[in-house]
Amino acid sequence: MARFVPIVRTFAPFLAGIGTMNYRWFLFYNVFGAVLWTGGLVGGGFLIGNIPIIQDNVSMLMWLVLGICIFSIAMVLKAVISAFVFKKEKPRDTEQNQALEYCMTIESKK
Repeated sequence: MARFVPIVRTFAPFLAGIGTMNYRWFLFYNVFGAVLWTGGLVGGGFLIGNIPIIQDNVSMLMWLVLGICIFSIAMVLKAVISAFVFKKEKPRDTEQNQALEYCMTIESKK
């Protein structure tokens, strides 16, 4: 069942190991879940692909999906580039740092 829940899917193998689950049972459940997951995706794609309106517009849907992917990649690149271009330097002598240094000198004198 963990294969069908996105966040649980990530931690299921670790929890099985921590809980000392028998490896054969883990392997059985893992393969069984993978077969169900794959069958569900392929079967769902087959059923949705046989709907006439989707068959007629599949090329438009492919362009839509491609556009969404390109937009997502562009936003990630923009964020990475702007993080490097507009990198802010940390201020070195602020009032907070001076106060901290003063307190440290008082503590060291005690």
